[in-house]
Amino acid sequence: MVRRNVITDVGFFDEDLVGIEDHDYWLRISCHYQVECVGVALVKSADLKSSDQDNGSQPRSPLAVESHLKARNQFYRKHRMHMRREGLAHRFLVDSAYGHLAPESNDLRGARRLALQAFRHAPGSRAALALLLSLYAPTPMHKTLRRISSRLRSGIIRP
Repeated sequence: MVRRNVITDVGFFDEDLVGIEDHDYWLRISCHYQVECVGVALVKSADLKSSDQDNGSQPRSPLAVESHLKARNQFYRKHRMHMRREGLAHRFLVDSAYGHLAPESNDLRGARRLALQAFRHAPGSRAALALLLSLYAPTPMHKTLRRISSRLRSGIIRP
């Protein structure tokens, strides 16, 4: 819930974004106002981290994945300075790189570019390093390194 003056001050959703307008909106609000977070997940949404085929639902269309990745790219271009200042840019880039690896996208070149960018922002990030290594490693090592990177990113393994 937000007060009316917040909407007056911050404005409405950015209609120039092709997606994730809600992320943009809440980030803009949090730059001007104190926000509180609910400690438990209230909604479960689809994500690019794992294939929908794994959980039995219909596969995502390549156009939906492409649109989501385009929206993430727009969001990053718009807020990259803020994310860098807060030390979060590398996490966003790692998540975006995983989106490029989704079966519907299968964009290894895009994933490599984002993983390298993430590593440049935070050379000490184990998740960024593990992902970067997995993208350039010989094929037998890919799965193991990606599993490690995924576990680091999700917090299963503590850095």
